[in-house]
Amino acid sequence: MRKQLLTINAFFEKLPDRVKKIRKPMWLIIAGITVFAVIGLGRFKIDMSWNVLFKPSEPVKIAYDRFRAVFGSDEVLYLVYEANNGDVFSESSLRALKRLHDEFETLRMNQPGTPKSELSHITRVTSLINVSYLEGTEESLISRDFIGDKIPTSKTESDTLRSMACRHPDYPRLFCSEDSRYGGILLRTDFNAEILYEEEETEQEDDIEMGFAFETIDESEYISPLDGRIPNFKTTLTADYVPFTAAIYEVINKHEYTEYFTFYPAGNTELMGFIGDELMKEFVIIIIGSMFLILAVLGILFRSISAVIWSFIIIILSIIWTLGTVGWSGLSMSDFVNIIVFLLIAVGVADSVHILSGYLYFRRQGEEHESAIRSVYRKSGFACFLTSITTAAGLMALSFAPIVAVQRLAYFGAVGVLYAFFITVFILPLMLDIMRPKVNKTDSQKKSRSKERSYFIQRILAEFDRFSTKRPGRKIFAFIIAGILLVPGITRIQVDSNMLTIIREDKPIRKNFAVVDREMAGTGNIEILIDTGKSDGM
Repeated sequence: MRKQLLTINAFFEKLPDRVKKIRKPMWLIIAGITVFAVIGLGRFKIDMSWNVLFKPSEPVKIAYDRFRAVFGSDEVLYLVYEANNGDVFSESSLRALKRLHDEFETLRMNQPGTPKSELSHITRVTSLINVSYLEGTEESLISRDFIGDKIPTSKTESDTLRSMACRHPDYPRLFCSEDSRYGGILLRTDFNAEILYEEEETEQEDDIEMGFAFETIDESEYISPLDGRIPNFKTTLTADYVPFTAAIYEVINKHEYTEYFTFYPAGNTELMGFIGDELMKEFVIIIIGSMFLILAVLGILFRSISAVIWSFIIIILSIIWTLGTVGWSGLSMSDFVNIIVFLLIAVGVADSVHILSGYLYFRRQGEEHESAIRSVYRKSGFACFLTSITTAAGLMALSFAPIVAVQRLAYFGAVGVLYAFFITVFILPLMLDIMRPKVNKTDSQKKSRSKERSYFIQRILAEFDRFSTKRPGRKIFAFIIAGILLVPGITRIQVDSNMLTIIREDKPIRKNFAVVDREMAGTGNIEILIDTGKSDGM
């Protein structure tokens, strides 16, 4: 084993010199891969719908796809409005609602000769204006729009409408609150249900003779739409919700509506629009802030501009290569991409710090630049390799999870870790030849003072070394006791998949959802697909 270890260390020791011999081809390779990855970034997609979580063969995914094939999307924007006069059934409120309802209908229909509206994603508008109302008489059963064009002109008529709505089994807390202060508009969309292509006919129609014939249909041969091949649906990315929600706000923020209503948009469509707009911006800010914080710490520890610059480049290249690979793969990522990015920041910093710290150590010991690089690669090269391989292997263990988003986290996270190792090991020697940390040579007559002049990071590590080796038994015992005491905390861990809880409470969207949950039926919905197995089975 010792012989194999020495062989591996010797390989890493010779690696910097071998890389330098092919300096120009290596730079060209790195530049080519980077350009290729940058192009792949243009194909990078984020899909935060639950649709990306499951394999196509999962029963829940099959049921959902069958539902979409027959009934379309289940994505609804629930637009709750509060009447400023406290009564959604007053004449002024209903007239404003009628204007708003008609505007949504007009925009979703996308009139010929007009630019395509983002609101053309709306497939149906349902409110107190047009919600179906069954009315029975002695001779017939009539289904009509609840209000339609008949806006009440007196308080008596408004009170009658209010009474009818409150007695209806479906209207309360969906289209109007129990105190008539709030109302609701359901805007059903086509998100995640747009068919990419229609299924082609596989059978030719029989020759049809002129004329018409009425024949008995054999229902035993009837094929339900639920039994046909499921079409391919267009994936709605998080960014696709942003212009739609912006168009919604452009309408409801008009004075002719805000004069009468205060709006509280809710539902998955609103949440995805918010995430695609604000959270993604904040995510970028957090990454940039993290990078600056890390670079500042590296600057303090190494007191070297080159160490900061090369570490930064290694991290950036690792992220670009990984996300570019995701883009070229054609697969969309969930919000787990955040984990990959921060993982690459941590791994990239760890790899570069291993090499740079060792390089500075050997330079402080009096070795020249070339010798110091060989020494640090002999000492730390295999260690970096082992940490990268074990980290990648640990991530790949997640590939056995049944959730597709977790599997993609495993695949691309492991690839990113190996990218970071490759860039650090093969490119850092070339970077250090361009610009290296300045080191004041220790005078041989002042070696006794070398420890005092060592870098801050080395003094910190030396202190940890002395602390851990002094009375190790007591420290091990203390850590074991601490671990035992913390075990009960595992039972207090709570798993919460509610995306809303990751948003700060001072954001308006939190208030919107709180109002809808408190005053109306809530922001969650469930669609139940029933297949009777035969025509007219219901």
